[in-house]
Amino acid sequence: MLFRSALFEASQQFTNYGGDRNPNDIDLNIFRLPLNDGTEFGTSIPYDSFLDLRYKQKVYGVDFDYWSSPFFESKNFMLRMELGVKYLYIKEQFRIQAGDSGLDYQYTADDGTITPDPPPLPLFPDGALFSFIDPFVTTIDSQVTSNLVGPMIGARADLGGDKFKVWGQVKFGALANMETSTVWSQNVRPQVLQSIYGPGPTSSRTREHAYITPVFQTGINGEFGFMSYLPIIKQIPIINLSKFRLGYDYTLVGALSRPAQVLQYNVDVIDLKTKRQNFSIKTLNFGLGWDF
Repeated sequence: MLFRSALFEASQQFTNYGGDRNPNDIDLNIFRLPLNDGTEFGTSIPYDSFLDLRYKQKVYGVDFDYWSSPFFESKNFMLRMELGVKYLYIKEQFRIQAGDSGLDYQYTADDGTITPDPPPLPLFPDGALFSFIDPFVTTIDSQVTSNLVGPMIGARADLGGDKFKVWGQVKFGALANMETSTVWSQNVRPQVLQSIYGPGPTSSRTREHAYITPVFQTGINGEFGFMSYLPIIKQIPIINLSKFRLGYDYTLVGALSRPAQVLQYNVDVIDLKTKRQNFSIKTLNFGLGWDF
């Protein structure tokens, strides 16, 4: 019988800043947000000040496993059935924040040329740019929280003895996933529309789903029975009876909503859609174990 828990947290960030309201300082080809406006080809919002992308992930997990008596056994090797319950908490966040200067100009993607629009007046130097609208920032915050719990079944193979043993396991399960997706957006409106109607609105959407998700898990572990031979350690009760364990686990969740993939990019209001993909976790673990 084994009880295990795990905690994993990670974050990524990409930030690219232009100059002080100067579109010549950044690559305008990548600073665009494609949007659905009801037409065949849609539209997009170009940004010329900054682009900030952030991604955060938290994963908590608990396993409770029971191993049966061996159904096959030979010297230093045995096979056992494994039954258990698995719980996973997965929280992912995705943020897009981009700024635009509000300046009026024409951009040619082929050669990167920036031409003032309207053309510069005689009293102003060549290349002078004028404000079309007020500077603005677009923000999109997306989050998906999944709580997965359910039974697991598989097999475990042990090779070795009391002093050193390697064991691996393979498990399959069908976990109930209680999932909540949210998105908050502000000012997702192209510049032309802002010049007519003003800045875009603030909106939020929330969707809750419950569905069955297939899960596959495998791992390999090594157990080393040297604790009773270490100086000082061998004098500590209980600890001297333990075994040092080192292992690797791989978990594959067959269908999971992700915060960047569930977004439906519409003009003014970012909505949520149903889109799921595989999600995997790779972990290294170490600790002490006791045989009872």
